[in-house]
Amino acid sequence: MTPSRPAVTATAASSRPTASSGAGAGGTCSIKTNAGNCYKAGEFCRKGDVGRSTTDADGQPITCTREDAGSQPHWH
Repeated sequence: MTPSRPAVTATAASSRPTASSGAGAGGTCSIKTNAGNCYKAGEFCRKGDVGRSTTDADGQPITCTREDAGSQPHWH
């Protein structure tokens, strides 16, 4: 009796970028973190980016703003 071999299924790796790679489903973001990733709404942004806009990892527009004069700016 010959032993049976289990079936082997191969799947190709996805070439689609993920949010952590810096590109999202909506395209690439124009302003990135120091690590090269897209920002997300609610994250801190650099003081030099206040008033600038980009897209998040999902392609949604976000703008770097301050809530109060002395506060740390965030992406909204």
